[in-house]
Formats: sequence, C-alpha cells, structure tokens
Amino acid sequence: MSFAPSVREHGSGSSQDIHHGIEMHQFDPAESPADRLLQHASGTNERSNAPASGTVSVGATPPGLRKSTTNVNTRGVEHARDPVPMSLWRAVTAWVAQIASWVLGLCFYIAIIVVLRRFDKQSVPSWPYDIQLSAIINLLGTFGDVFLIAPVGSVLGQTRWIRSRTWRPLEEICALDAASRGAKGSVELLFSGGAGTLASYGAIITVLALVSGTFVQQTVKTPTFYPCEATARIPIARTLNSTGLYQLPDEPDLSSWGLDASMMAAAYTGIYSPTNATFGVAGACPSGNCSWPPFQTLAVCNTCANLTSQLKRSTETMTYGLPGNYEKKSTYVYSLPSGFELSGDYQIPTLDDKDLELWRPTLNVTLTRGPAQFMLPQVYYTLNKSAEAFTNNGSVLLGVVAIGLTPDGLPAQPNGSISFLQNGWTNAKPVAHECLLQYCVRNITANFNGTWNEIVESTYTDQSATGIGTDGYEITLPASMQHEKPAVNYTVTQMSSSALSSWLAGFLAIGNGSVTRSSSGATNGQATPYYSTTQMSVLANAMNSSYNGFPDVMDNLAASLTQALRQLPYQPSQAIGQACYAEVSVGHACVRDMGHVEKWSNAVERRSTTGAVTRL
Repeated sequence: MSFAPSVREHGSGSSQDIHHGIEMHQFDPAESPADRLLQHASGTNERSNAPASGTVSVGATPPGLRKSTTNVNTRGVEHARDPVPMSLWRAVTAWVAQIASWVLGLCFYIAIIVVLRRFDKQSVPSWPYDIQLSAIINLLGTFGDVFLIAPVGSVLGQTRWIRSRTWRPLEEICALDAASRGAKGSVELLFSGGAGTLASYGAIITVLALVSGTFVQQTVKTPTFYPCEATARIPIARTLNSTGLYQLPDEPDLSSWGLDASMMAAAYTGIYSPTNATFGVAGACPSGNCSWPPFQTLAVCNTCANLTSQLKRSTETMTYGLPGNYEKKSTYVYSLPSGFELSGDYQIPTLDDKDLELWRPTLNVTLTRGPAQFMLPQVYYTLNKSAEAFTNNGSVLLGVVAIGLTPDGLPAQPNGSISFLQNGWTNAKPVAHECLLQYCVRNITANFNGTWNEIVESTYTDQSATGIGTDGYEITLPASMQHEKPAVNYTVTQMSSSALSSWLAGFLAIGNGSVTRSSSGATNGQATPYYSTTQMSVLANAMNSSYNGFPDVMDNLAASLTQALRQLPYQPSQAIGQACYAEVSVGHACVRDMGHVEKWSNAVERRSTTGAVTRL
C-alpha cells in the first residue's frame, strides 16, 4: 500500500481540521507502477474537490487511484480496508534470499559434523601451509553464523511492520528496531517480555551466533593415544642345557663339561654388584614405549630365612700369652642346632715366639644339604652340615648358611677378652641366615618407557624335588599357572645342573673371615680384616653394612644367574609385547584399552604406508 499525502493549507487554527480526517489515496491494483509514474510525470494529476466538512484533503487524486477516507484518533490508525492478500507463491518468493541463507547456514553446520566425523579418533592431518583442523572448523562455523543470522534482520523488521498495523506502545517498536541491529538489542528484547514468539526466535539466534564460536572451537580436541604393534621382544628361558668346558674351582688340573662362560661371569657379577642392584633383561623396544602381558620363564630363585634366634652361645677357655707367660681367657662360641658354628677368639704365635697374632672370627659360611639334596659328581667339598630352615625342601642348585657380624659390630666376646674395639669396632650379637638357590618358573609382566621394569607376578618352585637324575630335572607347572597351549615344561639337564652347582660351591660357599691384630700393637692397635677368599670379604662387608646383607648378596647372585640364563643363545623364541607409538588424534578420549589398541595398530599400519601418520 502506498500513501501520497498532501495537506491543504487552511490558515490559522486549521490544525484542528487535521484531526477530523485524512484523505488517503490508494493505487488501483490493476494499474502498473510504470503507468502511474508516467501519469505523474506528464502532469495529469488533478486536485480533487475540497473534502466534506470535518476532513482534510491530503494530496491530489491522480487518475487510476481510488479514494478512501480514514479517521485519525488518539488510539491509532484504523484502515478502511485490509491489503489484498498475497498468494503463497508470492509469499515464498519474497523470502527466497532469507530461506536460501538459512539453508546455507545449515549446510555449513552439517559440514562441521561431517569433518569431525571424518577425523574423529584419527591422526591429526598434515595440510599445506600448516593449516590446522581447528582453523577449518572455525571457518565453517563463522560462515554458518553469518548465513544463519542474515535473515534475522528481515524477520525482526517484518515483525515491527506487523506490530505497527495495530496500536502498540512505542517501546515495543523501538525494542524490535534495536534487536535487528545486534546482540545487545536482542538480549534487551528477550528480557522486555513483549517480544513474541517470532521475534524471540530471532533474538535467540542472534545471541547464540555471538557465542557459538567458542563452543565450535571446543569440538576439536587432540589428545595423545598409543596405537601399538606386536613388535616388542624380550628374552625368556625354557631350559638349561649348557655344554661349555670349565675348570673345577681350586682344582687347576681338573675340568669338566656343562657350564657356559656366561653363567660363570654372571656369578661374579652378582656377588660383586652393590646390594639390591637391578638385573633386568633388556629386550627389543622399537618405539621406546613397550609393554608385555604376563609371560613365563625359567629362573633361579633365592629364598632366605633368618636363624639368629636359633643361635646358642657357649663359653670356652682359650690359652693366651707367650711361652712362660700363659693365662686363661674366656671366649664365646655361637652355634646352630646343626652344629655349624662361629668359633671364639684364638691366638697364633709368631715364628720366633716373640709376639702373638690375635684372631677373632667374624664370618663363617658353608654349604647345607637337606634330606633330598643332590650329590656332586666330584666330592671336593664337604657337605656335612644339615639344612636348618629348609629341611623339607630339596634344593636342586645350592644351599648356603652363614653366621657373621652385623652393622652393630664384631661378634661379642666376654669382658676382659682380647680387645678389638679400636677404631670404631664394637661388640654385638652376630646374625645367622640360611639361603636356598632353586630353579623356579616366574610369571612376569614387563614394560619399558625409558627404563626397563619387570614385575614378578608369581613364582613356582617344586618343593618335592629329590635331586637330579640321569634324565635331568623338569618343572611341570600346575594347571592354574599354565598360560600356553600346549603346556610347556621347563627342563634342566643333569650335566648342566651338576656343573653349575659344583662350580658355585667352590666359588662361594666354603670360607670364613676374621680380624687380627698384633698383641704388641705393631699395627698401632688397629684390627686388620682377613678373609679366606675375596667372595668372603664381599659377604662380610655386606653383613657389616646391613642386617640383611647376606640375603641381599644371595638375591643378587640369583638375579644375575637368571639374567644370564634368559640370554643363552639356545633359548626359544622371545616373548612378544606391544610397541606403542605416541600419536596425536582428533577426538575426545585417549585409546588405552588393549582390545582397541590392536585395531588402532592395524589402522595405523595401513596409514603409515601413505605417510599420513606422524609418530612422535
């Protein structure tokens, strides 16, 4: 509808006539706008006659216009007749741009979903110019916001026009106008309470478009996940079947078969390493981050028992002094129920009988054997001491018992005895330990992430072993521990076990230690340690450093022998583990479940052939 008002002058006081009526000209719908424009340009418009009393003539009535009269009052505008209704097609075509804009906005949001779905839980793509996936998502979101908010101004303008057809407060018209200009006006419109349904939707869309960018950015997360490949390896042992030639300890003219050099080296490494040393077996981990599910291996286990409470102290008398000046002194002897003992003080005169060497035993170590103990093929070592703590356990490898000093000082002797208390030596009750070396099977889990770490989940030893026969020794696991099908047996040949036991007996178990000083103080009164073998000095120092020094050394020995056993060249295939590669993925969670890891591993392997995967 078009209006062409023209107010006719009435002179002074004519303003009252304006309130009586306004003559309105309505174009003939049948006449085209071009015809009306030509008529107006050619000057064919004619002034209409003066209106009836109570009306004001507004403008001329050009040809082709229908004349209508409308009264104006303080409540608003009342049209004489409604506009001609618009057809549905014209209504739709009038909003083509707005509808197309909303469709495009929806397409951009759908594109965001498609892109996120495509790269969800995948490696971050590598695009030219270092373009990031988040930049693509933000760009799509920005275009979506632009096309979504574009029709809102038209919608709010249409609402404002609809409201103006009936009487409305001016504040509503102003609020709708402000809402069509930005988010601030939209918020004010929502809180004004008179927005109406259509205008409220437009205001909400305007506000959401303002904050949607922040949430669109949150849709892209790049956590690190770890696809894994079954390429990690770690050695295991199934058998001991050594054939190497070795020399019998303390018998340089005799040698035998059945002991590899690596096992002998392992014994030295175990004894001379610091207590509580680590003897991990290095595997192959190509990624630097590997893990192994539980696997089983043949090993050497050490079990120790503290026998200190079983020590009995007895008093003996020793002869002290040089010829012609002898005196009697008391000394303590510490013994176990089996008869194994740590003797008391004694003296050794010099060759010219002019001085004395005074001795105090500090350590005594020997082999033990239970009722099911093996017999060495060569009888060069006295095995005449029965086991104390493991009388029902047949040690297939070796049993060792020790009585010796502690961190508190030398084994205590009576007051008035020979003095060895200079330079920090004190009197203390000795300790006693028995340790049992056995073949065993260990259930282990392992991982590597810069350092090797093995965790022993369980250990099985055959406590019913009665020794090794001509067929060797075999460990059969109970069904509850069998992890492989068919079941695996762990074997030790008779020659290998006898050779290792014989060599260890001479290397380690027969020996003692003492401290000595001259009675005349030729060494400035200092007590000088003396040990029968270098190995005994290691044991004495360990026991003097810790109350568990002897078990710690034996633990080292067992761990070192196990390490060498697992690395023997004739062992079977190694245990297989997962080598995991750190990758940055698009998604909401890291993949850590091993079941999913295998699937990711296959996917990563396929992608790696195209160079699309970047491993850190």
